[in-house]
Amino acid sequence: LGDHGSTVRVARNKQELKDAIKELKLHSRGFGDAWLVQECCLGPVEYSCSLVVRDGDILDVARTRYTYAAAAYVWPRVEERKDLRVVDSTLPPEHRAVAEALVE
Repeated sequence: LGDHGSTVRVARNKQELKDAIKELKLHSRGFGDAWLVQECCLGPVEYSCSLVVRDGDILDVARTRYTYAAAAYVWPRVEERKDLRVVDSTLPPEHRAVAEALVE
């Protein structure tokens, strides 16, 4: 399920935001006034972390660092720099503490 970012727009100024809202109001899915504005955190690096959890205990971690060819991007409309992808099973202690609190 999901739209893979098909309805996401990046607005860099007030006019681009107005244009994006106008376009989404006319979108075929009929969003009307049902849309969300959120801040775009710029940067080409994204981190993903998957956890194997049993009974609230973290048994394993798969952490991936993706690097993209643009500072502002919406997946899948972005090119990944696959040569820079890093996958490991480490989780910094402060991140593990947050994850443990979430799975309690």
